[in-house]
Formats: sequence, C-alpha cells, structure tokens
Amino acid sequence: MNGGALAAPRHYCRQDRTKLAEPTDNLRRAFCTRFCWEQFYRHRCVVCEKPIRRKNERQKTCIDHDCKAAIRRYQLAYSWPEKRKTGDTPSAHKCPSETLDSSCSKPRDSCLRGWAWSGDGHGDYSLYDKDGLTLARIELDGSAYRLRRR
Repeated sequence: MNGGALAAPRHYCRQDRTKLAEPTDNLRRAFCTRFCWEQFYRHRCVVCEKPIRRKNERQKTCIDHDCKAAIRRYQLAYSWPEKRKTGDTPSAHKCPSETLDSSCSKPRDSCLRGWAWSGDGHGDYSLYDKDGLTLARIELDGSAYRLRRR
C-alpha cells in the first residue's frame, strides 16, 4: 500500500501534471482538482492503487479483503481532501449507520400515521395509535428502562 507513503514533496498534479497550489509530500493529496483525483482513481484501487475493473460507480477498491477493510476503517484517508475540514478528527465523524438520510427518515407507507409518543417527562412514556389506544409503555425502573405492553 504505497499510495499514502511519505515521499519527497510533489509540486505537480499526479494526473495532468499542472502545478499544485502548494507542494505536498502525501501522494494521496497530490491532485490539483477533484476531477483529477476522480480520473486517477477511476481504474485504480484507492487503497493499494493497483489497476481494477470496476463493476459499478460506487466500487472504490479491488477484491482484496485488506483494501476493503482499510477503506471501511479509514474513510477520510482515502477520500478527496476537501471532505475533511480543518480541525476535524476522524472520531468527530459519524458512521453511515448513525447518519440519517432521506430514505430512512420517514416511514415508507402511511401505516404509522397518527401514532404518537406521550409522557410525563420523568421516565414514563406511552405509545398511542391513531384511535388513542395505548400500544406500549416504557417506564424507568431504577436506573434502567423497561418495556411494558399495554
């Protein structure tokens, strides 16, 4: 995995050889634009930089298990540099499973329309259907919550 190895400072883009705004000694950051970065990695694994045949546009790595594990673990290291803002740390970013997107933020059908949570604010909450019937209760029992049906 030689792509992230430190080398002598590069002054020119790896794709089209235009002069960089500032020299970099990180090979993964040696691109003048996002377009150059995308074109360079279009037919290469973003981790090991070996040639690959992509099966779809989302594929970023070769079939090597180590490459797939590395991109899952260090997403920011193998992405276009502008995705990282100054001062951000990898721990400050949420995993995709913790991030809401438009496909999961709303129910897909209207079967839950009219259902609502209500509670006293002190650890006792109830789920009501559209007719006002209690479907479930969550109660604070000591230091843990407990689910009670009806």
